[in-house]
Formats: sequence, structure tokens, C-alpha cells
Amino acid sequence: MKRGHFAFPLIGAFLLGVGGSAVVLVGKHPPATELSAIADKPSPTLGELSMMASDDLKTQDIALLNLRCAEGLPGSEDLDISRSLKTLDRWANKVRQETERTIVNFYTEPDKYENSIAYYRMLMLVTVLQQDFGVQYNPDRIEKIDFTRSKDLFIHGMINSDNGGTCVSMPVLYTAVA
Repeated sequence: MKRGHFAFPLIGAFLLGVGGSAVVLVGKHPPATELSAIADKPSPTLGELSMMASDDLKTQDIALLNLRCAEGLPGSEDLDISRSLKTLDRWANKVRQETERTIVNFYTEPDKYENSIAYYRMLMLVTVLQQDFGVQYNPDRIEKIDFTRSKDLFIHGMINSDNGGTCVSMPVLYTAVA
């Protein structure tokens, strides 16, 4: 399974960059050669995505959907979708590697992780993204909400940027990497 592809219908809220669900890391990550081939394929435009049938749309990468929605908005002038998707693939690979490397922690002391492998995997996802890649909440947006800043609303504000995320963008980023 490629990073960000899920077999469930996407609703309009996901197209707008809003999502509140967590996804457990499952399945095998494709080999690096396969990821390169996927990443180098031209991705559909927002117009093409908006014309897709539901069955086709639900197979699209949630990160691609989010980034396409951000295109052309103020604050997205330096957005490079291909580079952003490659960065997310690199992050997903690091999360997978660190989870595999440390999984013995779960099996040694499962009660520390609520006896849930899913809990452990989500903990690793958040830990790697925060500690290794600096993904963080933008504290300036707690009280000063500004819906005109695309970097606060879409995931490009956390990819190759120190902008930080918000409660709108962070769930989408975590889902995309998971």
C-alpha cells in the first residue's frame, strides 16, 4: 500500500483539508523503486480530481488532494507538490523504520502502551514526526485564527516549512503519513 492511499470514500471535508481520524500503520511499504515510479507519475490536477467518480477519487492520495486544494491560494506560492509528496514518502519510511526498530518495546512491556499495538504505532508516528521532522502545532493560531493563511489550513505549512500546523491541517498530515 502506498502512503496515503485508503480504501474509503472521501468526503468533502477531506477535500477542504479537514480530517479528524487516525490511521494505524498497516501493510507493507512498497520498495523504494516502486515509490520512485509512483512519485514520478504526473498527478491529477484539482480539476481532474473534482471530475473523478467516487470510486476513483477514494483511491487518491489524501496528501495530493490536500495539496491540490492549496494550489493558487495566498501562502502557497512556493508549493512544490512533487517535492512535498516525496518528503512525505521519506517521512513515512522513517516512521516505518523506527516502528520496526523499536517494536520490541511494545512486546516487552505492552501495558505501557495500553496493550494495543495500534496505540504503540500511533505513538511512534507522532514521536517521529515531531522529534525527527519538527512537525508541531503553531501556537500563534490558538487565539489568532486566520483562515486566509493557506499554510495554516493545508499540510504544506508543515512540509519544508517551519510554519507549524493547526487542528485543521495536522490530522490530515498524520493520516497521509500513516
